[in-house]
Amino acid sequence: MRNKYSLFFLLFFSGLLLYYFLFVRVSPETKNRLIVEQQLSAALDQAEAMWVRPALMEGAGRDFTRLDEDEILLSLRLRGELSEANGKPILLNDHAAYSVMILSPESLMLEATPSAGSEKITVTLWRSDGVWIREPDF
Repeated sequence: MRNKYSLFFLLFFSGLLLYYFLFVRVSPETKNRLIVEQQLSAALDQAEAMWVRPALMEGAGRDFTRLDEDEILLSLRLRGELSEANGKPILLNDHAAYSVMILSPESLMLEATPSAGSEKITVTLWRSDGVWIREPDF
């Protein structure tokens, strides 16, 4: 009877280890990219709220073109320091360098360059028929 429980425990523990090594353990680059995607998603939520907020309340007043790109970057509540690269404002933190480009009164593009060496992430946000659309959506 003891051998049966010992074998069960050994198989169960081996299965947990296998699961950990196959699915849980990820590379630092992947972890950093996931963090950057989460920060971008939260920043897009802030951009949607900022677009609706009146200009008197430090919002865009339903028109992104009323604000400068550095004002938008600061309003997105991303942690980091505002800097400038190639004449464009960027926000730098431990995970990425973020920049924003205003495309129209109802759309903007956020770009993040992860610090861990993975590819640049570009997300476009626009409003269509009263609904916010994110491309790509993650």
